[in-house]
Amino acid sequence: MEQENNKLNSIPMLSEIKNMTFDEICNLPQLEYVKEIVNSFGIGQKSSIHPTIIFALRYNYAITKEEIRLSESSYISLHKTTVEATKSYIKGIGNSLKIREIWEKYRSNTFLAQTIGTYDFDTIQFWFLLIFIYDYIENTQIDIGQSILYSIINSNKITIEMENKEKKVIDTPSALQHFKFIFKNLDILYTQAATNNLISPETSNRLKNALNEFGLCRQKLTGSTKLLLFDNIFYKCFLSQKKYKATGYNPIATGKEVLASRVWYTLGYGDIKFNEEDHFGKHSRPYDSLIRKHYRTREGINLWKFRNLLYN
Repeated sequence: MEQENNKLNSIPMLSEIKNMTFDEICNLPQLEYVKEIVNSFGIGQKSSIHPTIIFALRYNYAITKEEIRLSESSYISLHKTTVEATKSYIKGIGNSLKIREIWEKYRSNTFLAQTIGTYDFDTIQFWFLLIFIYDYIENTQIDIGQSILYSIINSNKITIEMENKEKKVIDTPSALQHFKFIFKNLDILYTQAATNNLISPETSNRLKNALNEFGLCRQKLTGSTKLLLFDNIFYKCFLSQKKYKATGYNPIATGKEVLASRVWYTLGYGDIKFNEEDHFGKHSRPYDSLIRKHYRTREGINLWKFRNLLYN
């Protein structure tokens, strides 16, 4: 543990990537856990750039002092295209101060360190994993447009509120069937109408813009939806197959649920009770209680509704 603590004296850098190829960046040992979760969670399957590379570039850009970035022509020339294509520096790890704030909590959190130790995780690889998860969550939104279409297509009845607050209900089988058919085939109907000149160019453009806007209708994640995404990525995906490495009695509460709770706190999403020494004491199993509550109240939120245009 003393050796591990020595590794945490200063925030890890990735400055070496400025002289690396994309394949070399993707195979950096310190990004092993990031690559694992990218592959197992299916992140970036449609992306032309591997998410591990996108993350490394974003992390290095954010953590490198601005005067150094501007003075190093090699950095700009090598990464200009990719940086321009992936920079969304306002959110997530674009905030260098936020990264360093998380780092200080990470390196000083002795309860987290001991819980990590029960699995024999590499502390530097684990750090990059946490920051990747944070960046992924902060750049994810809920696809409201697709969610609405999905709800209509799979509904048993549809209630429409008029401008005068009067409500109309569509619940007869035949009416529902026709209504669902129209919404399910909006793209096809538009394409057929435009291709065969059944509508004017002005109407065609308006419909195209309306469909695009509808598809781009997204909602930022709230605390509860961030928790559901975090739980699926970290707890269910990354930790599911991990096993204890440490043996003997440990006075600090450990276990996968506890580790997830301590990480949730370290990333700044949960308050101090998520990091208490006795996880089964005054605030018994706060992470488990919170996640159960949100799975009940947000049961309509499915993973396919989450959109991350940065990494996917």
